Amino acid sequence: MSPQLQSNLEQELTQEVVLQYLEDAREGAMEAKQYSTAIRAAELMGKHLGMFGKKEEQPGPMEIRWAGEDL
Repeated sequence: MSPQLQSNLEQELTQEVVLQYLEDAREGAMEAKQYSTAIRAAELMGKHLGMFGKKEEQPGPMEIRWAGEDL
């Protein structure tokens, strides 16, 4: 890749542009009922935000409850 092309891509592909592209893809996939594609886009956005740690970093078993669920 030429240095000029690389420079143009770096200027156009900011984090915000890529995240917006992923969100648009996720929304389109949900509308098309392509759930695995939608989940993958959401996963990539979550990874960018640092939401998922490595397995060895997990503290152990955790309890997950849905909102409104009784104890």
